[in-house]
Amino acid sequence: MRTSIRVDFQQNQAARLGGAAGAQMMQEAIASYRAALVASPSDKFPDQWYRTTHNLANALQTQGETTGGAEGAALLAQ
Repeated sequence: MRTSIRVDFQQNQAARLGGAAGAQMMQEAIASYRAALVASPSDKFPDQWYRTTHNLANALQTQGETTGGAEGAALLAQ
């Protein structure tokens, strides 16, 4: 649970920071969410898996909106 809170904080900070540093921080948060989904399968940890999936979707949406253009559209499609 502590890792999830840390990643949630990292995602929020990345959204506030913006720019190249914010984009890099957001990429790291997204990678952490994806790793957490592998470590916490939905059949064993359904609540944690749901929360992590939801937060990953929010991070990808924020990244797609801030990136813009075709690259942003591709991120939003994930």
